[in-house]
Amino acid sequence: MNKKTIFKMAGLMLVGGVFGAMISLGLVAGQETITTSWLPNAYNRFIDASLYIMIGVVLVFFIPSVTLFIKGKKILLSIEKLEDEVVEKMEKEANHYMNQSLAINNILIALNFMIFGMTFDVDGDFFIVKIGLFMVIAIICSSLEIIAVRFMQKYDERLKGDPTSLKFQKDFLASLDEAEKLKIYESAYKAFQFTKNGAMVVLIATVLLRMTDFIGAFPVFVASVFFLMILGSYNYYAIKADGY
Repeated sequence: MNKKTIFKMAGLMLVGGVFGAMISLGLVAGQETITTSWLPNAYNRFIDASLYIMIGVVLVFFIPSVTLFIKGKKILLSIEKLEDEVVEKMEKEANHYMNQSLAINNILIALNFMIFGMTFDVDGDFFIVKIGLFMVIAIICSSLEIIAVRFMQKYDERLKGDPTSLKFQKDFLASLDEAEKLKIYESAYKAFQFTKNGAMVVLIATVLLRMTDFIGAFPVFVASVFFLMILGSYNYYAIKADGY
């Protein structure tokens, strides 16, 4: 490691320490106002509007997801009528729409669980309605993903794997060619780096909040476990790939 890198890392640590100290002091100074007024009021409003938030999230994410899927499907179904020189370009465009559709669909699944979990209250208003809406969203999103995968498999017979099976990811990856696998590996590595940095930020945030008595020890434990899972899984598969 050269001197420039060492000084750069030291500078980042110093800036991070100063920034963290300023946040901690600010939280300590405004702890009473935040914990007794701002947070309870914001959370109560969130709970009261949770059903409408769930409906709004569905409209914002599910409609674009279905629209993109239909657009990609139409392109693939029309390819057989086109000349060979434009087929590859059209396939890329269709795959782009399909990937966007599945990405938005996955975000909706995550938000569905998050909102339902944060607002779960047996004695709250519209409790049964929210459970029903949660289940409907989960089933519809899962169904859309299965339909999309099976359509792609019908169009491209190389693609293997049952989307309802736990082995799907392994079987699907094995059926791809080397160029497609390389694209997935590159995307996965970039996703790992982004997730690792994000998990570190969350962990640092929970530690700061614990130091200022805003939260207990459990959120720090959860953030730490999540961070360790990310690092542990990556290093496990990296070592396994060495073949020793």
